[in-house]
Amino acid sequence: MVDWERARPAQSPAPQQTPTLVTEVQNTFNAIKGNITKSADQFPEDKYTWQPTPLVRSWARLIAHISDDNNGACAVLIGEQRPARLDSEDSPNSAANNMTKADLQKALSDSFNRCDKAFVVVTTENMMERNGSRSKIGNLIYSTSHINEHYGNLVTYMRLNNMVPPSPAGRVLVDPESFEVVLLETHLVAPFEFRRPAIRRHGPFITFGSAPKMKLEISDTTIQYEPVQFKDPEQRLLLPMRAASLTVIRGASVPAYRTTQIFTGYKRFITSVRIKSPE
Repeated sequence: MVDWERARPAQSPAPQQTPTLVTEVQNTFNAIKGNITKSADQFPEDKYTWQPTPLVRSWARLIAHISDDNNGACAVLIGEQRPARLDSEDSPNSAANNMTKADLQKALSDSFNRCDKAFVVVTTENMMERNGSRSKIGNLIYSTSHINEHYGNLVTYMRLNNMVPPSPAGRVLVDPESFEVVLLETHLVAPFEFRRPAIRRHGPFITFGSAPKMKLEISDTTIQYEPVQFKDPEQRLLLPMRAASLTVIRGASVPAYRTTQIFTGYKRFITSVRIKSPE
């Protein structure tokens, strides 16, 4: 029989220090900041002045507006003078539409750097102090809410241009206490076209027709994991409990389909093994 090493009793994790409110807000801010920074880099320069309709900002103006608001909320917290606005007016004549992609990216980065400094100077002890019309922590919460709102705009702009925004490119969720993976998500980075040979059967014969063009637009998979405890011998394994996928192929006979798999009743088998010595 196979010898199984009995699992040792799990050690209790060391108590974790409760994060401060400033840290919680900063963690959320940093996640959104990363997505916006990647979006600005991913969007092609020749589309920076593109706008879905004349009634909304162009991509360039949207990046400039995010930078302007970061500067307004965070410069005052670190004792700096607010830089001049980049999105100078609510029209196609805005200065932002005449800036290069590199200049707008630098302005965005500089504005985020100001907010990074603001998160350093705002502490648990001084966060409730008034700073203009808001408290210091209120300014940071406003900035986080504001960039999250406009990241939603960026996502829409990218989707309308058949681009996949950074946030759904894939993620792994980990339990903060056990460090076990609890959720795995994968997504198609960008749509792509391909051709599939048309196969026709005529009795015992097979003929190939012209290959129709298809486009894979969505390919999403989510796998949820949970620990499963086995006995005799004791063993704890992290196993998939649910898997869901969504596929969208334009031009296919079935253009979209979704599958869901539920895994239950896991059993562990112990098999007999004979080890034969080499002659």
